Amino acid sequence: MQQSIRRQHAVPGLQGRVEWMITGRPGDGARLVAHLVGEDDARTLPVSARDAVLCDLYSEIFGPHVEASRRCSHCREPYDFDFVLADVVASLSETPKPDFVRGLTEAGDARLESGHVVRAPTLEDEEAVAGLEVAAAERVLLDRCVDATNTDAPLDAETAGAVLEWLSPMVDLDLRGTCPECGTTESLRFSIEHYLVRALVAERRQLVRDTHLIAAAYHWNLNEILDLSRNDRRQLAALVENDRFSARSGVSL
Repeated sequence: MQQSIRRQHAVPGLQGRVEWMITGRPGDGARLVAHLVGEDDARTLPVSARDAVLCDLYSEIFGPHVEASRRCSHCREPYDFDFVLADVVASLSETPKPDFVRGLTEAGDARLESGHVVRAPTLEDEEAVAGLEVAAAERVLLDRCVDATNTDAPLDAETAGAVLEWLSPMVDLDLRGTCPECGTTESLRFSIEHYLVRALVAERRQLVRDTHLIAAAYHWNLNEILDLSRNDRRQLAALVENDRFSARSGVSL
């Protein structure tokens, strides 16, 4: 059995108040997930399930393609880099089960031949190792995610890492891109959490403009406008802009 990005929650339509809180601060990704699935669920959600929520949200808002621009490290020419997000997610399911994994428990944890039981890390685990050096973070994560009740043998970090990569794959990986000008192939780091946050921050000016247009036209307060879904807010703002254009030009749309 292969593990894959786990979908445990349906992603609701994004409200303006959720977009409003995304400003590029550290922890925006965690705050975004918490608003979508609830504070309690978000803290205990496996990281693979969290990334599934973020992937679904990205696809709902921006569509199936991820597009980015970068500058070639060799010839320094800019080029576009794009891929289908669902293809990347599907590729994570191709990670083979390590030979030393006996199977899964009813809770979905990995049971190893050594007797260890390894569970997928969660947001609480990530917070526990935040700010630690790599070696210290690995030790803390192993202490939190590995149950050694049935064995006296220690579990080495390399084995644990292989289990975690299979058990809870994350959309935080290196992709390969090729410069069309000089043919240089280079590694491109992609994290759905960081990319989605940056995409929402890049649209903040549009969010503020939409909010202003609706407030001026309908005299709604900020909370009323931010209660709207993203789609409803954008449609209303577009109607207000059309009305303004018609009034200025004398054209009926």
